[in-house]
Amino acid sequence: DLQTGIMNIRMVPIGSVFNRFTRLIRDLSLETGKQVNLVLRGESTELDKKVIDAIGEPLIHLIRNSVDHGIETPDERRSSGKPEEGTVELNAYQGGSNILVEIRDDGRGLNKAKILKKAIERNLVTEADAASLSE
Repeated sequence: DLQTGIMNIRMVPIGSVFNRFTRLIRDLSLETGKQVNLVLRGESTELDKKVIDAIGEPLIHLIRNSVDHGIETPDERRSSGKPEEGTVELNAYQGGSNILVEIRDDGRGLNKAKILKKAIERNLVTEADAASLSE
């Protein structure tokens, strides 16, 4: 009972981390000239406080990548038939005994050829290995 009580005290809703990103998205929108909407889901999902503290910086990096490299400019989005405003979604939920945190955006997606070229340049994979990698 004591251990369970202590574990429950250490649990914190992930919304405490998620809510920090509203300002980040607004600042990135202004900085990049892109219109971005942040959608938060699963804010009441609870994680250990140490995990909450540890995932903040990596999530900032991933969100920044979504806005910088995923979401297109309003003109690009309009020309491809999308609404001018892009969406970045943060979602936390329980999957079995794990807590899953997803970041999604409705941007252009990943350019496999460009990623493989960089990986080869940085000697992360050989050209032969790159050719046999699955999607």
